[in-house]
Amino acid sequence: MKKTSRQKKAAESPKTFGAAAPAALTSSPAHEFISDQHAREVLGVTDNDVLARRVNDVANLLYLRAGMDEAERNARVARAIELYNSIAPADGLEGMLAEQMIATHATIQECLRRAKLSKQTDDRTIKQAEKLMSLYIKQLGALDKYRGRGQQKVIVEHVHVEAGGQAIVGQVTTGQPPVYQNDSSKTAKTR
Repeated sequence: MKKTSRQKKAAESPKTFGAAAPAALTSSPAHEFISDQHAREVLGVTDNDVLARRVNDVANLLYLRAGMDEAERNARVARAIELYNSIAPADGLEGMLAEQMIATHATIQECLRRAKLSKQTDDRTIKQAEKLMSLYIKQLGALDKYRGRGQQKVIVEHVHVEAGGQAIVGQVTTGQPPVYQNDSSKTAKTR
């Protein structure tokens, strides 16, 4: 298959968006990840820049209504940062999900606040808050699943027992075995 002139140009020059990528970043293979520290050094970004960006990212997710005084705005942003830190994202994917969870939570709070103030009879804001609460639960489940803490359930559908074998039918729980009063009665005693 013959390449067009557009494909040749794209293959010859790396993709840049506004400015050329630093040489230290383009010299490594595309499948390798660079560390945060290395990226900060190459791009000339300090920890304060990263912190300011994170604060701005979280603050931009919040609805800060017009006329809200600066102390209230700062308190809401500080609370959102506190929530972000309480999720304790371990990597970039968890960080993105944490930001989404904060935005969902803040929107739920705003919907409930508006419903309380307007006392709407059609309950549109309450229904919207319910949908967002369902989304929040899904986000929490996704975070748990990603972290490996999701609920696991094993269902055995077919059991084949050969001659002379034994099988248990029913619910099986692990724990301490029952203590019998005597061998002849086999009556279980509760602990």
